[in-house]
Amino acid sequence: MSEAKSYDKIVTLKGGEDARVRAIRPTDGEALHRGFLGLSPASVRARFLSSKKDLSAAELSYFTDVDFEKHVALVATVEREGREEIVGVGRYVVAGDCLGGARAEFALVVADGLQRQGVGSALLEGLASLAASAGIAEFERIVHRDNEPMLRLFEKCGFPVKRGPDYGLVRAILLFV
Repeated sequence: MSEAKSYDKIVTLKGGEDARVRAIRPTDGEALHRGFLGLSPASVRARFLSSKKDLSAAELSYFTDVDFEKHVALVATVEREGREEIVGVGRYVVAGDCLGGARAEFALVVADGLQRQGVGSALLEGLASLAASAGIAEFERIVHRDNEPMLRLFEKCGFPVKRGPDYGLVRAILLFV
């Protein structure tokens, strides 16, 4: 079993609430869908780089049924009213056709009510640790130029960021040095 598939960690958020950061499961589809529907249009745009009203069944399957080698995904959850609620998702997909590739694309989204509380940092740090142990040297992500919270998160987590402008978007490369 890969280290990523068994990833499970409790983190304390800035407000004092505990969150669990764990590997995503195929059974998380319904909770992931609920989380998506709770996102603001701005958060959806920041994650998908365009407007999106819903997720298809095929997208939910792709997002939850990952191989933990070329496609790794973590969720951040909190207990609410006796059930686990997904409040953040982070993932990376290895670029190219070979495992152990030097680069991976990654994505991250956090529920609006918990942004700037440490959820994104916990997800990014978990993904970076897993990626580094899998031989990945850098993450790449295209973000909107106005997505300063995401760009600040990269820098806050200690990753040197190379920025390159491209039609209102920024190509951020996070290096594991």
